Amino acid sequence: MSVQYHAGEFSKALHTYNKLRCYWSGYNIELLVGDTYRQLSRYAEAIYHYQNALNMCPNRFAPLEGMYLSYDNLGDWVRRDSVADVIEAKQVKVNSYDVERIKSLIKH
Repeated sequence: MSVQYHAGEFSKALHTYNKLRCYWSGYNIELLVGDTYRQLSRYAEAIYHYQNALNMCPNRFAPLEGMYLSYDNLGDWVRRDSVADVIEAKQVKVNSYDVERIKSLIKH
């Protein structure tokens, strides 16, 4: 699924996910499925999977970034700004390039 996603084969990646989801689940797969749905402009489904990933690992920033981008693409600025507020207030346990990039993204 990851190879298909990175090759831009988003529909094939979802097909693979649908075949494997009863055998494999977890934070990384939820994040990848959310990213795949977002690439296909299926934002409600993307948000669902980002929320699942966030529930699995509430200290991570990546699901929040996906939700922020999805709400932005939907034009739902109230929810987008609400997610931005969560990102801004979230305590950084380990500073990294990705965390700084995400925090910079919400300031624009």
